[in-house]
Amino acid sequence: MKNFMYSDLKIEKIKRDMKELWKNTFHDSTRYIDLVFDTYYKPENAFTVYDGNKLIASLLGVKYYFQAYDERGEYRLLKGMYLCGLATHPSFRKRGIMTNLMKEAEISAKDRGYDLTFLIPADSHLRRYYEGKGYKTASFRHCQVLNNEKSSSKSKLHIYTFQEFLKSGNFGFIEDIAQWCIDLEKRATHGITLLHSKKDMITVIEENENSFFLTDSSFDSEYPILAKVKAVVFPRVSDEKNGRWEINGIYNVDSSGISYNDHFIAIPKEIIESLMSIHPDLSLEFNLPLCSEVRSEGEVSPYAMVKPLGNEKIPKNENPVFKISLMLD
Repeated sequence: MKNFMYSDLKIEKIKRDMKELWKNTFHDSTRYIDLVFDTYYKPENAFTVYDGNKLIASLLGVKYYFQAYDERGEYRLLKGMYLCGLATHPSFRKRGIMTNLMKEAEISAKDRGYDLTFLIPADSHLRRYYEGKGYKTASFRHCQVLNNEKSSSKSKLHIYTFQEFLKSGNFGFIEDIAQWCIDLEKRATHGITLLHSKKDMITVIEENENSFFLTDSSFDSEYPILAKVKAVVFPRVSDEKNGRWEINGIYNVDSSGISYNDHFIAIPKEIIESLMSIHPDLSLEFNLPLCSEVRSEGEVSPYAMVKPLGNEKIPKNENPVFKISLMLD
């Protein structure tokens, strides 16, 4: 077996082989896989192992930046490589191939000035596997389920789906929303916050068909006024039969509206009530990250794992506004 560098084979063949192995391993839709590779694939971040002309293992590295503040309030910009799509052909597993491939990716990342690599295990078995490779849990998810209840409030926000604007070809507004979201990320003043690029955020909006935004009553959909947007929400229908939506992320126009308090994320009442008004039987499932020791009630599970590539400690995330990864979760 030979570990080919990206220059040893035509780039398009490697990309095609990786997509096929990804699909056979994770069974994601072709549309989703195409979107991932069209957006994030770079030859220097594609790590592969071939046996002859057959791809038997691969992973894709995706660059992300993190805005971090230490306990003294000092700012740092961290560069992280997200390792995703870690896949080995079934006939070649348990031979240490992926272990060596991960080491190659980590060495490459360190040589290029990355501060950390991180990944999001799908289950506890993989979590133990990555612990053996030097990764430690850096964030937790706390699940809150809110069931629909009748409210006496008269102030409801209006809800618009992104699909309405995408279908009409109004990509300028989508770009404005993407910029609005990444500007909010930069408003965090402590802890560690993932900073999406504008390209990332646009991809997220286009990929998530259920994403929408909320505005006040004076919003004019024919002539959008961005200042009237109150929140952007990225949900996923987790249980259509029971009307449950999993909220993958929410950006609120007022950074004080999403607050870190005793390991709970507080979302303004008017936003919750407006979301509940979508469907009479709707319940909302919030999976949000916590990076400090968790002592609150409720369902808490480990989430992202991190491996620092230097001697510096990665600051704890004391004010999570969003999950550590959105697009490639």
